[in-house]
Amino acid sequence: MQKIYLILITCLIIACDKDDSHFLLDITKTSSFSGTLHTVNSDNTSGTVAFTIENGSYRAWTNLPYGRGAGTLEVNHKTISFIDTLFLIVPANYGPSYVPSGDYRYRFDGYNLNLWSEKDNGSVRYNLVMSDCDEAHAGVLRDLTNFDGCGWVIELSNGLTLEPVNLNDFDIELEDNRSVCVQFHERTDLGLIACEELLLKSILFNE
Repeated sequence: MQKIYLILITCLIIACDKDDSHFLLDITKTSSFSGTLHTVNSDNTSGTVAFTIENGSYRAWTNLPYGRGAGTLEVNHKTISFIDTLFLIVPANYGPSYVPSGDYRYRFDGYNLNLWSEKDNGSVRYNLVMSDCDEAHAGVLRDLTNFDGCGWVIELSNGLTLEPVNLNDFDIELEDNRSVCVQFHERTDLGLIACEELLLKSILFNE
């Protein structure tokens, strides 16, 4: 009877492992993720986060003050390391911006990406969904109305910042830090100030 019980328990464990899918995150491919962050500490901070990956590099944003980062990635089956090379001086009164930086445990099922890490002041968790843009360009919608002479812009995964000149033609709710898929062509007949201007052909929010 003991052998039978052992076989049954082993089968149940194997079945659970197969159902709980986990894939290695491919950082060589272009991809875009967006979702939420939550900390468990004295602040219990929540917010939105997005980041794009291309050729082993990343660009990341949160909706918190100074929430911006960029750098390179290292990944194995258990951990992903965000090696931040974008140096920003953040005033002490703003506190942490929780842009992904450092080492995280992760789980990726091919669509959903969960990151978690223990920090000095508590733990932080990111729940993210990968964008599926097919033939369109993956990017992040950013509200820069108070910076750089731009308005609402789209930051693409390759680092380009584009300013749509016909964004009001689309019936969409503008939301900072939202992952989007866009098709566009550049306008060469308009004066260039700080952003590359473009005419959108389509824009789609990624849920």
